[in-house]
Amino acid sequence: MLSPLQNKSSKGKVLSVNDYAWLKHKFITMYGYDCWNEVTLREFFELVPEMMKEDAKTENLRLSTLKYYGVKNPK
Repeated sequence: MLSPLQNKSSKGKVLSVNDYAWLKHKFITMYGYDCWNEVTLREFFELVPEMMKEDAKTENLRLSTLKYYGVKNPK
């Protein structure tokens, strides 16, 4: 069986160890460290697309709020 890090995404990108560390950090900031201890690696990689959707929503909210407050080029 291949490692989940060796699987290719739909865009053709192969996940590296640095990507795993970044995804783990995102998971812990969204759901907490206690959830990290309870989730299996397979469940974690199944949750990655949902985490990315939530991250995009958070970023859109941040940009919209900055535009509302008058920031000219929020990024």
